[in-house]
Amino acid sequence: MKEHELRNALNAHISSCQLPAHRKRQIMAQIKGEEPSVKRKLSVSFVLVLVTMMLTLSVAFALVQSSIVDELYGSDENAPQDVIDHILTPKETTVTPLGTLSVDEILYDGNALHVAFTVANPTSETLLYTVDGLWLNGSSLDRIGRLTLEGAGSAGVLLGGEVDGVPMPLSESLYNKAAFTHEVDEGGKYAGMQPLPREKATLKVAMAIWRPINAPQLVDYKQFEGVNVTETRNCLVTDENGLSELWLFRPRKYNLTYGPAERASDVYAAAFKEMGWAELVDTVEVELEVDLSAAMIPSAEISQPEYTQDGCRLVISSFELSHAGGMLEGLLFGDDDEILRMLQNGLGLVDRVGNRVLNNGTIWDDELSKDGGYRFTMELGPITGELPQQLYLAPVVDLNIKWDETSNFYDPTQIKPEGVIGVFQFDFSRAFCINLDMNN
Repeated sequence: MKEHELRNALNAHISSCQLPAHRKRQIMAQIKGEEPSVKRKLSVSFVLVLVTMMLTLSVAFALVQSSIVDELYGSDENAPQDVIDHILTPKETTVTPLGTLSVDEILYDGNALHVAFTVANPTSETLLYTVDGLWLNGSSLDRIGRLTLEGAGSAGVLLGGEVDGVPMPLSESLYNKAAFTHEVDEGGKYAGMQPLPREKATLKVAMAIWRPINAPQLVDYKQFEGVNVTETRNCLVTDENGLSELWLFRPRKYNLTYGPAERASDVYAAAFKEMGWAELVDTVEVELEVDLSAAMIPSAEISQPEYTQDGCRLVISSFELSHAGGMLEGLLFGDDDEILRMLQNGLGLVDRVGNRVLNNGTIWDDELSKDGGYRFTMELGPITGELPQQLYLAPVVDLNIKWDETSNFYDPTQIKPEGVIGVFQFDFSRAFCINLDMNN
């Protein structure tokens, strides 16, 4: 077995709730046609009307095929009905001569705000589009998802026209999940992250639009996997899907930093021009009101916040879980040696009845809390089927991808030890048992 195949397979099974890679959902058909005897040129105004009509039709299509559902569950067939029923389609669209931006879908799950939006190129020229930001009440939203969400510092999409004879898509659908905002103080300094406010708020989504200076080039990104790219280029690069990885061939001196209060396009505008890549020509924004005062879908709550096991004490400070995922924040107290033994191979939040691991990862604070606890945060993946009524926070003993019956690497000759869920073996004798109550 090749090393990269094993690594990719293992990453895909770290969580039983982990999703397949981004599945594109084109909502605008690419129309090509030639009339040799008569050539007609569509006016800008007509193109804008056409794009607006197509984006409006896409909202109706989204009721059948949802971007949020695709991102969370991979397909409509796997999605719980309570999630499908509570996805809002706000129909908010902004049209400019160089770009059309539409917020297609919104879902608030009680912890995170899920937003699906589409950017389209209404012109016949090739333009670069980068995410300039997502804000809630003026504070920058956390961006979790694909590379393009990170904006001009990382990646964008080339839409419209052709690159090296290959037609570029006319639109791109993007998705973001945010459970926090990034705050700054009055002096503009970073002031940390805050949970989303439980109230009505103003959401703003913005895209920057760039016109290439030198003709973009088509590349195959697979050729650069695992390679330390030292080459620089004086033009944008893209693949056949329009993805432009802006970090790949950029000189080190142009690796710029910016804070949550700044727009990446403002920071990188001069650099892109100097490199011969692109010139910032426009921005397009959509602003709308969202209601975060109550969760849209049923959720599970912890029955009690404190638990003890083997000389260790668990205090859950925050817990959110719905079919769309959630988060657990807690502290571990006790003897340092016992805690380190428990954390030696990591912790998992396990639904034993559903035979699944819920957490996609665990983040530990670098420093102890004021009262001497080890603080951690778990992001919980989306759930299909019934919400669990009991969870186990259990230490990992071992892992083996050949244990997982859903994996292509499953080996029925492998003897599974006690406590195996997916690719992991857990020690449930040292686990914290957490009972849940349903909140409808």
